[in-house]
Amino acid sequence: LNTAIWLASLGRAVSVCADSDAVGGILANYKFDRQITALWQMYLTTGQITLTQAIENCTYLWVFLGESGVSGTDVAWQDIDSNTQIILSGSLAIGEMAQLAHDLVQEMVCYVPFVFIKDGMGFLSLSAPDLLLVGEKRVGAVQGNELIASLSAHAGKRYVSDIKTIEFARSTIMAMLATRLSFINEMARLADKTGVDIAKVQTI
Repeated sequence: LNTAIWLASLGRAVSVCADSDAVGGILANYKFDRQITALWQMYLTTGQITLTQAIENCTYLWVFLGESGVSGTDVAWQDIDSNTQIILSGSLAIGEMAQLAHDLVQEMVCYVPFVFIKDGMGFLSLSAPDLLLVGEKRVGAVQGNELIASLSAHAGKRYVSDIKTIEFARSTIMAMLATRLSFINEMARLADKTGVDIAKVQTI
């Protein structure tokens, strides 16, 4: 939803292939993020974002796979025009995104993992990502992709490589963040037992 809102803010006409009830459920879970709710309703009312039940002919197709999206087999890839530029996002086992891209007839396929999204700041994270990782099906696929160019314009850092390398990089970043979180939680517990204020330790 944040991606659709961000694309609409760039003046794009966006079709979201999703059930309205499912969208309503997601928005209900993010009531604390008033920006996403307000912008979604605004762009839906103006018709810049529309909901559809099937993938239509388009210049760009952005597909979210894995935990919060669909699986690769849920998409009727054979019905998508061979000239459509495809962006894949989401989380699959390392190598699966690269294999999917390899199996597609489309050559202009890129993979963009959302390692830059911050809780409650989805739209702002897209507007100015700290770190943008882009995987290419073939060298040069990112060239001419206006959506990725828009993402890159305000990115703090950008790295482009083959899709499998970017998949591995994403998993490494996620594992590192999980390890850091686990470590600081353990240290906080130890600090409590020893009567130390962990907040003061963090400022050192």
